[in-house]
Amino acid sequence: MGFLEPYDPKDLAAKKDVEGLIRLVCACQESRYEDYLRQAKEALIEIGESGVITAIIRCLVRNPTGPGVADLIAVLLKLGDAAVEPFIAGLVKSHFILGTSIHAVVLNKLAKNTLKEIGNAAIGPLIQVMKDDRHYKIRQFAVETLGMIPDARLHIDCIWNVLKDEPYWISQAWIGRMMADTGDAKYFEPIVHLIDTVPGVAIDGLKKIGMIGDERVIEPIIKKVERMKWLERRAGMQVGFEQVLVGIGKPAEVYLKKALSSKKKHVRKFAEKVLGEISVLTSRPICRGGRNGN
Repeated sequence: MGFLEPYDPKDLAAKKDVEGLIRLVCACQESRYEDYLRQAKEALIEIGESGVITAIIRCLVRNPTGPGVADLIAVLLKLGDAAVEPFIAGLVKSHFILGTSIHAVVLNKLAKNTLKEIGNAAIGPLIQVMKDDRHYKIRQFAVETLGMIPDARLHIDCIWNVLKDEPYWISQAWIGRMMADTGDAKYFEPIVHLIDTVPGVAIDGLKKIGMIGDERVIEPIIKKVERMKWLERRAGMQVGFEQVLVGIGKPAEVYLKKALSSKKKHVRKFAEKVLGEISVLTSRPICRGGRNGN
């Protein structure tokens, strides 16, 4: 075996030399070392102590694109549910998700895919991470990962209780999409709540749950228009709101007429435009028969 002779998997396993076994896994990536690789992975799984999980995390954080990463991930998955909490805690403590370097991006993706593979056992620990740490990137990482696990939808109410006051829009967008994808009208109020932070997601969500024409959306929409910043207006965000209110029609007129007396010019213009479109639609004659109404 040449340079691998000092690294006998059986000897390393007997000594419980976790670091040595991990180095062996990373070194045995050629097909001729397949037997050594198999023995090293089996030894790590057999040791199965928390020290193995910690050492693998440390290796992944140092070099998420290095040789042997896929095999080390496979070892973690074999260690089962016991690996989940230390894996998440180790990654969060390393603050890898706070970075913007290529290294951080790669590790972020690697961690999400690993937790996705772990599946349901990762749901509880990820929710706990969001409860324990209010840093927006950590919460973003957790909720994006939950979005990749199908059964996380069964825990939407719990996730919403953690994130409903989260000001960061990416986390709000993910939970909004998760609620909308259920198609369940019981999420009407939480989705309306999102009009302030992620209006586009909220409007799409209301459409998906079939509640876009509910009169209860009128007031939150007008309040959001009042708070709209110049950049949001420049991006044309109010267009979606106009379409919703025009679709609701007459019930929206009371609120829009109040908005005509707003101190803000853009609110008055918005109300005027929507009222004009509602008026056109409601006063348009119904044609019968031919072109002349015969």
